[in-house]
Amino acid sequence: MIKYSIFIVFFTFSLFIRAEVIQIGFVEYPPHVINKNGEPVGSLVDYVRQAGKKTGIELSFKLLPYKRGLIEIGASNIDFLMPIINPKDLPLRYLQPLFTEVPGLCFLKKNYIPMLSAKKKLFNLRVGYMDGLAHLDTLTRSGATLFPIPGFNYLSRSFQMLGAGRLDAFYHPNPSESYSVKHDTPLFVACSPFHGVENQVFIAKSPIIHRSPTIHFEEMFESLQSVLPYVEYVELVARRKYNSDFDNSAD
Repeated sequence: MIKYSIFIVFFTFSLFIRAEVIQIGFVEYPPHVINKNGEPVGSLVDYVRQAGKKTGIELSFKLLPYKRGLIEIGASNIDFLMPIINPKDLPLRYLQPLFTEVPGLCFLKKNYIPMLSAKKKLFNLRVGYMDGLAHLDTLTRSGATLFPIPGFNYLSRSFQMLGAGRLDAFYHPNPSESYSVKHDTPLFVACSPFHGVENQVFIAKSPIIHRSPTIHFEEMFESLQSVLPYVEYVELVARRKYNSDFDNSAD
């Protein structure tokens, strides 16, 4: 009778776990998160899905503009938001960092500035950045005029504004990754990093998370990180894609 009662309690708890849906917001961050017809795809999305499989909990994915994502996670309308870059003055909680990157600016090649730390080089330049993103203090102090770019497709819109002469440069958390979206990367753009500066990239979680399924997912995600860190997972995926492309080209 006691064993039967324990089974009923466990079974009921399992149903409760599975009945819960964890709401996960993604923001565009190529190649980790890519906007595909309004849906988030990419290596980070796949990695999170792997963690979800280990829990048996249903996950709901939603692509959000960066600033809107910060509002949604701050109001606890979603359980997690990723990736988040060096957030400032936000009452959010975070899982362990996913990776670290060096930020920078992208210019037209003819206006390329290789040393961003040089004094007055950025003075009065029109620099675009993702609306809601906490940009660098050094950029704020540079004398550049900063323009927030709201909504989706930040990277492709920044390229277009740069090509149309509406911007002199745009900010990217890791400019080398701006070349990862092949169809969006024009040949007339060159990017320069802020040498000696690093961004830590996190997953943010709701400030009032207390539901058991959400805590369980968090534990499983951190467990996956300890076994196969996300940075190693990205390298593994890239290696498999390279080998696949090589095999196909050899046929």
